[in-house]
Amino acid sequence: MNYSSPTLRRALAAEYALGTMPMPARRRFEKMLSDDRALRQEVGHWQDVLATLAAPLPQKQPPERIWKAIQARIQPQKQAAKRPMWQWLVGAFASLAIVITVVFNLQKTEAPIYQAALQTDAAVTAIAINAYGNDIEVKPLAAAPTASDKSLELWIVPEKGKVISLGVVPAQGDSKRITLTPEQKSLIGNRTLLAITLEPLGGSPTGVATGPILYKGYLEPVKG
Repeated sequence: MNYSSPTLRRALAAEYALGTMPMPARRRFEKMLSDDRALRQEVGHWQDVLATLAAPLPQKQPPERIWKAIQARIQPQKQAAKRPMWQWLVGAFASLAIVITVVFNLQKTEAPIYQAALQTDAAVTAIAINAYGNDIEVKPLAAAPTASDKSLELWIVPEKGKVISLGVVPAQGDSKRITLTPEQKSLIGNRTLLAITLEPLGGSPTGVATGPILYKGYLEPVKG
């Protein structure tokens, strides 16, 4: 295979960033990355593009017609007493379903306050972070696979004092939401440094980072 072809290199970098590359091919590609700076930059480009696409949509108010529809369904009807009980129950459940759908959609469009791209020393974005009011979301993008006896642990690195653990995070697969404690929330803000270390399975047993730093990056305000 001609790995010098720009078209092939772009395609491989995109497939690697998407996470769809088969594991044997992924291992071969990662060996190429260690010796090919231009290829690492190509992967970083695709990771930045994907991170932008993964950003949640801005919060929106539901249309007025939805609220009117809810109000029309839940208002007592003058002839409700004459209707059979099963009809009343069907209407009540339909109204409840509409309310739940509206609330769920509003929650899904919650916009983050801060974002961070945690990168390797080679400036390859491995994990994206979205920080909300009460929790953070960790999105694996191109983190290297970890051994079965190891875990990735996320830390807040304050300007003063010891690091604060945010827990174990996934290296690959689905994103993870982490609920923040009051202490953790007080440290989340503009230019907060986050770092991920390689720890024993389940996280550091001592409460402090024991392994090497694999990825790091600063939280920045989301431009809206």
